[in-house]
Amino acid sequence: MVDVGKLTAMLRQASPYEREHVFPNHLGKPTEFVAKHIATGNSPRGIVVTSDGRTAYVTNEGSDTLTIITLANGETRTIPVGHGPRKVAVQPEPGLARVSIQDFQFIPAIVTIHAGQSVLWSNNDGAPHAIRLEAEPGEDRADD
Repeated sequence: MVDVGKLTAMLRQASPYEREHVFPNHLGKPTEFVAKHIATGNSPRGIVVTSDGRTAYVTNEGSDTLTIITLANGETRTIPVGHGPRKVAVQPEPGLARVSIQDFQFIPAIVTIHAGQSVLWSNNDGAPHAIRLEAEPGEDRADD
């Protein structure tokens, strides 16, 4: 797991030469921004993170497996998937809108929800949040 803030700060402070020649080859630099190592299977190839940022999936070509990582705590489980997996994709559940709250902001900032559509709310902040539905004048409220 990478501390993106630290990595970004280091890259901004580095010269173009350092970004091209030092970072890729300097064995000590990653210790400054790698927050945690997570074991996967042999020869990891493809990785995808779910839209809610909670789970990552890694294909392991050398061990014919898929590692599922819970990003909040780094826990993993590995399942066999067949010969030489290289790519992985995650498709959102049809008809499900996802909204998360992170750093006191909604992600996405605007979401259109259609009648009958479900919404999955995720609070990724340390503080409790509430959701309030307000209808525009002349609109019906679903929760009345």
